[in-house]
Amino acid sequence: LYLTCSVVFFAVKALAPDPPVVVRAGTTQVGMVTIQEDTVGATLQAIDRMTQSKSSTDRVTGRVLGNALRHGDQTAASLRQSIPNLMFVLVPIFAGLVALVFRSRRMRYPQHLAFALHTHAFLFLALVLTLVTRLTRNAVVDALAVAASFLAIAIYMVLAVRRVYGGSTWSAMLRSGAVAVTYFAAFTVAMLLTFALVALRV
Repeated sequence: LYLTCSVVFFAVKALAPDPPVVVRAGTTQVGMVTIQEDTVGATLQAIDRMTQSKSSTDRVTGRVLGNALRHGDQTAASLRQSIPNLMFVLVPIFAGLVALVFRSRRMRYPQHLAFALHTHAFLFLALVLTLVTRLTRNAVVDALAVAASFLAIAIYMVLAVRRVYGGSTWSAMLRSGAVAVTYFAAFTVAMLLTFALVALRV
């Protein structure tokens, strides 16, 4: 179920058109974002100065950001290829967080892992709605699609927690919120690490 839903999401994502890129004199328009060429040049100069810093952290950061800016297309393509694998790795982490929050239930880890797989399967299906933003430039429609996607995920999570682990609605909401916040932090860290590794390889 997880593999099927993830394939559906990434297939639709691959088929949906990318935001249009319009290049004019001095600027580049990507969707609704305008990038000034002089701003990019100044940013690259600042990043290049970081690579000469005495701090090893600054040098690595400068190298990562410099590679990402200079090889944007390659970085983006490699990152897109890495995300499905990253999500698969995060499933057991999600299961571990659920096991920690519901440790009083005395359930085995494989049971939490099954819950994590079903939750991520629904997550992928709900996120298909966010791809509407690639098909329309209507800000209202885009906002409604994204809001509906995340609302569906939140409602599903609370209902799933109540069905699998029991407890009151308020308890399910609080525990689901705790899992969601912690998982989002783990996802953010994992994305930053993946971005750094991809940028260093290009």
